[in-house]
Order: sequence, then C-alpha cells, then structure tokens
Amino acid sequence: MICADRIEKLRGEVGERLSDKRYAHTLGVERAAVQIGEYCLPDKITELAVAALLHDVAKEMPREDQLAAMERSGIAFTAEDYDSHALYHAFAACVLVREEFSDIATDDILSAVFKHTSGDAEMSVFDEIIFIADFVEDGREYAACKEIRNLLFSRLSAAESREECLKTLHLMVVEAIDFTFKYLEERGKSVDSRMILAKKAVLAKIN
Repeated sequence: MICADRIEKLRGEVGERLSDKRYAHTLGVERAAVQIGEYCLPDKITELAVAALLHDVAKEMPREDQLAAMERSGIAFTAEDYDSHALYHAFAACVLVREEFSDIATDDILSAVFKHTSGDAEMSVFDEIIFIADFVEDGREYAACKEIRNLLFSRLSAAESREECLKTLHLMVVEAIDFTFKYLEERGKSVDSRMILAKKAVLAKIN
C-alpha cells in the first residue's frame, strides 16, 4: 500500500527533476487522474496519483539519455518507435520508474507511464485514465482540451452507474485521439501506429 507520506515525498522528488511549467502540468495531471479515478477506478486512486506524478519524469532529460534508458529496457522497440521522438520520454520514464522508484513501481503504474502519450493496442482502464488526464488537466489551454475536459467531467458527474462512467471514459479517449490525429495531420506529421491501435482497442470496448 502506497501511503500519503510516500506520495508527498514523491511530489518533491519529481519536482526536483522538472521545470516549474512541467511540474505544474504534472500536478494538474495528478488532480485530473484522481478526479476521474473516483468515478471509474475508485480502488486505485493512490496508484493513479503516483502514475500521474511519474508520467513525465523523463520529459526534460536529454534525448541521448532517453535513448540510453530505452536501450536498457530490454524492449524490442521498432524503427517507427525510434522515429517517434515525442514518445521517447514515455518509454524512458517507464525505465526510470522501474529503476529509481522501484518501491512504488506496480505493473499498472509502469504500463500507464509507458502508454500515456501514444496509447497502445491493449489499454486498461488505468491506462486510459492517465492518458486522458494528461490531455484534459486544467492547465491545458487548447480549445479541444477544454471542450473534452468539460464533456468528460459533466458526463461523469451525471452518470448513474460505473458502466456509464467507463463508457464516458472510453468515448473521451477516442475524442482525444481523434484531435491528436487532426493536430498531427495539419502539421504534416505522421501518426504513430501505437495510437491507431489504441483507438481501435478503445472503440472495441464501446462497441
């Protein structure tokens, strides 16, 4: 069991690794993940807070250090993964969490940290909560982030069952992925196949 004191200590440890702006974002993701978790995964609130705090722990590392962490992971990354520089920090963070925060590195936390940017072919509810919390945290100013944030929390608060909450979660994850597709397309950037598979996986839960 991860206690409150450990989480408070973790906030300090993470804050030392990040700029003020990135740390503020991280705390926003923690707030969002806890709030969503209260509706969708109430027995995992503490772990969700930890995953949120750790999701960007490698974000501001030099790229060569991110790559070195990926090489230590033992994961057979694809050529596409290596071309997707925006994903390096998520892959590297998973390694850092395993190596430097082993006392709180549960399987759920490692999975969510790894998948928080791109998603994956297999997305648990825990993974989805961290993914969407990163998108809708209250510091995000994109119009789409605000719109999806408002929809997510208004629908969660109106839901009459956990099943309705989970359906709302799935739908909003798909909305966030679709926005990302459009964002990348408008900038002439390719969409990583992990995110395409993530959308298919979440849609399958809805259908």
